[in-house]
Amino acid sequence: MRKIIFTLAVACGLLGSASVMAAGTTGDRTLANVSVTSDSYVRLEATNNWGNPDGCDSGKFIFVDPANTAFKIMTAASLTAFAAGSTVKAWVDGCYERNGTTYPILVTLNVIN
Repeated sequence: MRKIIFTLAVACGLLGSASVMAAGTTGDRTLANVSVTSDSYVRLEATNNWGNPDGCDSGKFIFVDPANTAFKIMTAASLTAFAAGSTVKAWVDGCYERNGTTYPILVTLNVIN
């Protein structure tokens, strides 16, 4: 019984650590394109590929999940940054699958200048 509890504790610790370490920043970027997909996600494309700390298939785009409680605010901030040519830094967590390829999911957007 102790062996089972120890194994579960170690497994939970490893899984917890992996999920905490996976999210991260994409680095400073300038937006090249902001678009909306058919399933209502907002797709952000930068002039250079986004950093991809979660190891998704591609860093060409990052996506804003419409289920995110800050979806409207992040969309407005993205459009404002795009129109102004501002530099942004994104925090991503997880991967979103679109047409067989996974991309980072945006959770925080900082407009730098």
